[in-house]
Amino acid sequence: MSVARLPLMVALRLSYTDAGAALRAMPNLAIAGLMILIAASAASVLIVHPIVPAESLLGREVMGLVTNFLLTPFLIAVHRFIILGEIAPRYVIEPRDPRFQLFFCWSAALYVASAIGDALAELTITNPGGRATVGFVIAIAMLVVSLRMTVLFPAIAVDALGATWRGAWQDTRGHALYLFGLVLATILPVVLVTGMLLRFKTASSSGFVTFVTLVVGSAGMVVALTLLVAIASRFFLTVGDRVNQPPDTAKTQV
Repeated sequence: MSVARLPLMVALRLSYTDAGAALRAMPNLAIAGLMILIAASAASVLIVHPIVPAESLLGREVMGLVTNFLLTPFLIAVHRFIILGEIAPRYVIEPRDPRFQLFFCWSAALYVASAIGDALAELTITNPGGRATVGFVIAIAMLVVSLRMTVLFPAIAVDALGATWRGAWQDTRGHALYLFGLVLATILPVVLVTGMLLRFKTASSSGFVTFVTLVVGSAGMVVALTLLVAIASRFFLTVGDRVNQPPDTAKTQV
């Protein structure tokens, strides 16, 4: 049965089950992801923001690209666990691996495209209301593109020969709205908890509270990323007709 036809709450429960199983099976990977996010957050606050001006064109986005690069082994491992049942015993970064390169390049492309759109809006539109409108339009466009590319990343992670953006675009046709609802329902609890933690941090100037908030917030991000990978992996398994086929077969169906 296609996960796209499951009731939302059933698909939601399945996502949490898959994510929980992946984190329990690969605790070393989860800890590595947590350390990366803590270090990235600390570096942004202590190094990037004080040094790079806020008006710098994409200057502050470098940290995001570095974080994407370092998280790539974790994301690939979770995809492979859910789809293939493969357990990665430890965090290993392999920048020369074609799988790693392709996965990171696509994630970086989506990240940079969003950042460039925001930067162009800031540079070309002086009216605050106009900037906000353009920024909203860009955000919606990038959300649609990201949803339509959902099955590409698990396809790359498991070395599916039909892993192309055209195949991913075709396979997710008609599923974007459902995907949006599922992602929103899945991530909302994490967002709410993070919001409460941020309010608590604002009310206290304690360094210890700030550190605990950073750790718990990063842990929440690890959980959120794992949930998103779980959703993408299940969609790959159920609607990835084109991306999970050899290139020649995939091309004939596009």
